[in-house]
Amino acid sequence: MPRFVSDVQREVYKRVARVMLEQFGDRVEASMDVAVLSVAVGSASVDVSVRPWRDDALIAVRSVLITGVRLEHALYDFLLHENNKLDVGAFGIGDRGEVVFSHTILGSTCESRDLRASVWSVMNVADQYDDRIQEHWGGQCAIDRKLAQQVEVQVDRTACTVDETVQFSGDLLDP
Repeated sequence: MPRFVSDVQREVYKRVARVMLEQFGDRVEASMDVAVLSVAVGSASVDVSVRPWRDDALIAVRSVLITGVRLEHALYDFLLHENNKLDVGAFGIGDRGEVVFSHTILGSTCESRDLRASVWSVMNVADQYDDRIQEHWGGQCAIDRKLAQQVEVQVDRTACTVDETVQFSGDLLDP
């Protein structure tokens, strides 16, 4: 079970987990130590994290579209112009130079439909844009990273190490 800073964060995480399970079932994975749920659909992967914020919690819906991308002015220009066209979320460059798309919601007021809309919007944008960005600026999309990780996990299993993620099940909802 993730470590929570506040009761609000714990309660928001439970609500998010229920919605994710209803929407995606056994495709949802939960990180062991942090309040993050992940799901992959198409070529995109989306992480939904619940983190403390003041006396509330924030739900951050985020997709890493491309890693190892060539960071250049034309890419930045493209992402900024595309941000202007989108109704929900925004493109950005992550700490490791990866192209991300994210949307954040206040946890205490978030309804199930709001969360579903956010997750599907981020997922659809990621799935639409990852190939376009990769074609022009290179890098590796989520599905390519997932395949590479599966190979690494198989190697780790033969070395008797433990994978950092587990399949998510309803029993993780209870503290």
